Amino acid sequence: MWGKTMGVSSHKEEAFNNGIDEINVTRALISSVLFSVAIPFIVLMSHLFKVFDLFAWVTLLTSVLAELFQMACVLMLYLLLKNKQMDRYKTAYVMYYGTTIAAIMCAASMDMNYHGSEVLYIAACAYFIFVPIFDEKIRTFFIVGQTILMVSLILVLNLKLRYLFDITIVQLGTVFVSKYQYNLTKRIEETSKNLKRKTLYSEQDALTGLTNRRGLKKKAELIWSYCQRKKVPVGIIALDIDFFKKYNDKFGHLEGDKCLKVIADTLKESAKRSSDIVTRTGGEEFLVFVQDITPKEILSLALRIRTNIEKQSIIHAYCGISKYVTVSMGISTTIPKFNYEFNDLYDEADRALYQAKKNGRNCVVFDGNLYGRIKDGMPQIIGME
Repeated sequence: MWGKTMGVSSHKEEAFNNGIDEINVTRALISSVLFSVAIPFIVLMSHLFKVFDLFAWVTLLTSVLAELFQMACVLMLYLLLKNKQMDRYKTAYVMYYGTTIAAIMCAASMDMNYHGSEVLYIAACAYFIFVPIFDEKIRTFFIVGQTILMVSLILVLNLKLRYLFDITIVQLGTVFVSKYQYNLTKRIEETSKNLKRKTLYSEQDALTGLTNRRGLKKKAELIWSYCQRKKVPVGIIALDIDFFKKYNDKFGHLEGDKCLKVIADTLKESAKRSSDIVTRTGGEEFLVFVQDITPKEILSLALRIRTNIEKQSIIHAYCGISKYVTVSMGISTTIPKFNYEFNDLYDEADRALYQAKKNGRNCVVFDGNLYGRIKDGMPQIIGME
């Protein structure tokens, strides 16, 4: 039990760290874009107002190097996020933030030297506190590095000793505020993930991982409204495992659950368009809700589902139809209208499913016709009672 608890805790910590890494890379990308735009503007303003007139060439050279670095980071960070190279996230953002903060600190020391202002230095500390999200180890490394760098620059530039006192106070404040900011972000992220997890579980069938009735209702409302406006055809395949109670009675509920999972996986593999919604509506009952599909295509999908389930060769307890587990299906289609709701379409599919079960099972009923097999690539119609 202890090992299992530790494993769950470790998994949550890893998931949190991965989330923080992605946030850091995303923020680094935004930061690099903003700096790429800001640096040329700052250089232009400095030139117009002759802020660093005595060292114009030094300012220009360092600005060009800073601009090239930021632009290179824009490209690198964008590609990392696009390709989901999560193993490189941490190295990339630590390098980016380290270089950027060091550059701002150097600029801050120049600002102190020429204008006696600590505004840029305080801005650098605020950037460190609020932009990257560092754990205690990396945070300590950065704060120590910043302190050593600023003290060295003050001594090299022979600045007033009061700056040493000011830096000590600001750095101590940075230690506490950055730690608070990290813990706050961690709580917010954990709360957000817990809410997402609860929402997911409330709309997902625990056994099969398929959408449940609640999730179906939520998704169907959105899709129905869209299809109603755009006059996009929609369809439902209502599906029921034949004589599943007999299967459970003979093999037990554990085997029954395994069977349900296989059926669910087969449905997902068969209806795999991103817009297809595969749902477990209860017990051995499933539903596939599709959009932008022709009657011929939805019938073909239903027969493909039927064939794919038969191919799983799940031995059945009842051999009256087949020695393998089979399914019955009912189909209904429409172009959504204002006086016709999703539940109306569902009821039609359910009535078609009832007809399929009434007429021998292991078949599909659609538009008053019963389909039992495919011959020469075409579904064959069978007479109904």
